Amino acid sequence: MNGETGMFTARMITPCGLDCSLCAKALDREAPCLGCKGPKVNKPSFC
Repeated sequence: MNGETGMFTARMITPCGLDCSLCAKALDREAPCLGCKGPKVNKPSFC
């Protein structure tokens, strides 16, 4: 086991060091943002 559970994973840490798992868009149940390292689908314009 890698110690990562749920939303709090290493992939949610952006290259600049922000934790996207704290963002309201990342927590959206219907169309969550998958973070900077994920696809551009559902990514807010401010990212």
